[in-house]
Amino acid sequence: VDDPRTGCELVAAFYEADCGALGNCDDSNGSVGDVFRFDARDLFVSFASSCVEKEWLGDLLLSLNREDDYGVRDALIDCAGGYLPEPVMRSMIERLWKSAEKESDEYRKRHWLRMVESLARQIKDAPLFEKARIASWGKLSTAACIDIAQVYLESGDAKTSLSWLERIPAEETFKADDKNRLLLEVYGKLGQSDKQAEIAWRIFKGYRSDSTLSTLLEVIGEEERERVLTRETTIILQEERLSNSDASFLISVG
Repeated sequence: VDDPRTGCELVAAFYEADCGALGNCDDSNGSVGDVFRFDARDLFVSFASSCVEKEWLGDLLLSLNREDDYGVRDALIDCAGGYLPEPVMRSMIERLWKSAEKESDEYRKRHWLRMVESLARQIKDAPLFEKARIASWGKLSTAACIDIAQVYLESGDAKTSLSWLERIPAEETFKADDKNRLLLEVYGKLGQSDKQAEIAWRIFKGYRSDSTLSTLLEVIGEEERERVLTRETTIILQEERLSNSDASFLISVG
């Protein structure tokens, strides 16, 4: 079809067939679900981008996502910033929040709030993202702290991002690499080069590779390459046990 509104309606109808499709097949490898998550999503975006009835589009999205038993319909929410203006997205957020407040079932409540989180992230409203995550889960996990820190950084607030990362215990190993890589970016935004170098060394020492070496040299300077390689080669060769990853690193750097 050529008419954008008709196209959006037809793709929405395809999403409403998710139960009939995914409920009656073995989608262990995810190939059927990917038709909804990627192909149908891209088709919807192509129509929605040309559709001038943006408020109607917002209504369509909310109606479609009242149910999402197979976790594929929210693909359209996660890319809403590509075809909806911020005022429409904020109006959707208000309606989603009201739905969450009325919800007695915790799972359903989180269903609404997850969409609030997605839209808040797209409009770079980090405080709203934080509020929605806390409303969903109460006590926040390490993963939640990292997610909130990431959104604050994306929103241009590196200082608050750092404060959320500092809530994570230093001895926590879960998602340690994600935390370190976010810290690397945060310290860079804050101009704290010494702290940034410390984190870059930590990432490199945690897993020596071409990639982590490049990350380190981006911070401390490419002119340090030979010094770093000489030092690390000596350390690796002094180890009593073989590390496959370190052996691979030595080969990759010649």
